[in-house]
Order: sequence, then structure tokens, then C-alpha cells
Amino acid sequence: MSSLRQKIIIFFVVAPFVIGAAALIIVSKPLEIVRVGFWFDSIFFQYNIFLVLIGTLFVPIITYAYIKKMKPEKVRRLEWEIPKKLWGDNEKRNEIKGIVDSRFELSSYTGSILLIMAVVSLGLSILTLLKPVPNLEGGILGLDYEKGANILLLGPFIEYFPQNKIKYYHQLIFSLTAFQFGFLGAYIHFIGNLVRSYFILDLTPHTYTDSVIRMVIGSVLSLVLAFWFAQWSAPLSEQGNVEVMLYALPVVCFGIGYFPSRGLLMVEKLLAKYVGGSAGEYNLHPLSALAGMSYSHEIRLIREGFDGTENLSHADPLDLALRTGFSYCQLEDWIEEAWLRRRLGEDFETFSKATGLSTRIALCRYLGEWRAENKDGDPIEHLAQGPCATMRTKIDCLVHTLDCPTPDRSAIGSASSPS
Repeated sequence: MSSLRQKIIIFFVVAPFVIGAAALIIVSKPLEIVRVGFWFDSIFFQYNIFLVLIGTLFVPIITYAYIKKMKPEKVRRLEWEIPKKLWGDNEKRNEIKGIVDSRFELSSYTGSILLIMAVVSLGLSILTLLKPVPNLEGGILGLDYEKGANILLLGPFIEYFPQNKIKYYHQLIFSLTAFQFGFLGAYIHFIGNLVRSYFILDLTPHTYTDSVIRMVIGSVLSLVLAFWFAQWSAPLSEQGNVEVMLYALPVVCFGIGYFPSRGLLMVEKLLAKYVGGSAGEYNLHPLSALAGMSYSHEIRLIREGFDGTENLSHADPLDLALRTGFSYCQLEDWIEEAWLRRRLGEDFETFSKATGLSTRIALCRYLGEWRAENKDGDPIEHLAQGPCATMRTKIDCLVHTLDCPTPDRSAIGSASSPS
């Protein structure tokens, strides 16, 4: 009953927007869309339609193949990587396999697949079909942006029309190019991330949701920065070198779409230059400091809510192994290294290079073997030698407060819901 009530609520929330949009489309002569086929050579138009179709259908095809083919491999990999003592009894083993089963159900992906397909089809349609062309004799062979341009594309420069059509179309072309190539950069990143997620057994609904956000942010950031690029090219136009900026714009916006964080950094620097102020500083150690960490690994962990080594040090490796494509052993090393980095701070690198111990587990194993072999002397004195002599107090406090991990992941409720 509660499920039916939720569906009714969603219907009454969504229905007014859909009905309103449908009414506006009907008023605007929807059959005019068939004229798009007359803007291009017929073969070229059919080819573009085929590209949009392939680019959109690529998503459900890959997802279906992943669900049908990769589930046994995921179970096999977990059974091989996770220590036997963590599997526990048959009830816990069945619980873990139930979590995996829920992540390989098509129903878990339906909403995110529909969302990404809608965004991809709209973006690719802009790239391949909606070309800007002014009125020509014999009709219009493209979108008439003298009627259709808006504040999003022109901002304050919409005042150029109709007095100065040259500047009007100059800004319009910059905005459209920036928006489209920003989307293209984000789409190419999505394709690479999709294929990578398939092979490392990390394809989840979050993959699609994250890519939708990246496409939106990359496109809008490129569009916003296009206003600055267009005005930056103004002095060049006086020297007859405006083509330099025109050639560079697609490359720059493609990069912003692929790396939206770089675009945000550009906006931040421009604000600091023209408005003043500085970005806030955060006492956070980046994940990139961890051994074996890459840009793709860092982005994936950030997507799970772990922005730095401080909060990663509290993570559950079994939970993350079920939710992501990382191996249990790799996650355990990162988490234990993050724990030790958090305690040693700026002395971690010196300690690790001098002792060869870079994780909490390694330190616990060292202390355990020292005591088991009944070696003479204090292990703390042995550790606090050479370059580590200046951190003797820190090592003493660390060893005496060390809580050596004894993993007992009986509660994995946080991993029970599909991503």
C-alpha cells in the first residue's frame, strides 16, 4: 500500500509539469520538427540520426550485458579476495550474496538509465542537428536564432540585436560552440568511465547519475566561460587574430567538460581577480597522498562520500568492496594507511621511509612479532631511531594507544541498499 501511495504522490508532482510542457509544445507547432531533415543532405542527415541513436542506445546495451555476464565474476572475485573469517556462517554468506544480487537487478538501473539516455540524446542532437543559420533566400536551413536566442546563450549581449547583428552572432556562436564541446568532453569521459566500470565490476546506477551531473556542469561551465572568452577575443579582432581564439575555444571547452573541476578553478580565479577575496582553506589531506591512488580512483571514492584521508580512515573495507569495483585488499591498505597518516601527520613520510611501515596493520604485525619472539629492548626505541628520533613522543603515544584491527564486519547494513 505504501508503494502505491508513493507512486500516486510522484504522479501528482510530475504530471503538472509534463502537461504544461506538452501544452506549450503543441502550441508551438510540433510538426515543424520534421523540417530538420531538409536542413542537410539526406545521407548526411541519416548518418547523424544513426550516430545519435548509437550514442544513446550504447548505455542500455552495456548495462544489460553487465548484468547478465559479470555477476558470477563479481561473486567469484569477492570469494577470492575477502578473508574467510569475514564470511562467517552461511547466513552471513547469503546476506553478502543477496547484496550482490540486488546490485545486478535491471530494476535498480531503470531510472538512471532513462535519465542518462535523455540527457545524451538531447546533447548529441544539439551537436549533430541544431545548426544556427540566419535567414537565407529561399528559406531557412537551420535554426533561426534571431527568433530563438535567449538569455542563457547571450546573457547581456542580447542587446546587440537587432542593431548589431555581427556582434550578436559572434557571441551566439561562441556560446553554442562552448556549450556543445563542453558536453562532448563530458560525454567522452562518460564513455571511458562506462567501459572502465564494466571491466572492473563497478557499474552502478551512481555511474550514470554522476555522469549526468558531469555533463550538466561541464556544459554550463563552458557556456559561462564563453562570455569571458568572447570578450577576451575582442582585442585580438582589432589585430586580425580573432581566429586564434576561435580555434582554441573547442579544445578548451572540451577539456572543461572532461575535467569540470578545472573549469570551476578557472571561475574561482576569475572571481578572485575581478571581485576580490580568496577561496576558503580546508584542513583536509587529499586522497591522492595514498599509495597507488590515481585520479580515477580518487573520483570514485569521492563519489562514495570519502573526500580525504580523514574520513576514509573510518570506512569499512568490506562495505566498500561490495559497493565498488575495488578489491578488498586494496581498500584495506588505503584505509589502514589513511588511519596511520591521520595519527602521524606530516611525519608520516619520514616514518614510512625509515621503517617500511605504511599501514596500521603493518605496524600491528611488527609489534606482534616483536613480542612473540621475545626480543630484547623496547620496540618503541627501535622505531624511534635515525630520522624518526625527533618523533619519539609521537611514536610512543601511537603505540600505547594503538588499537590493532580485528575485523568483524557483522553489521553491513550500509551496504545492503543498491547504489
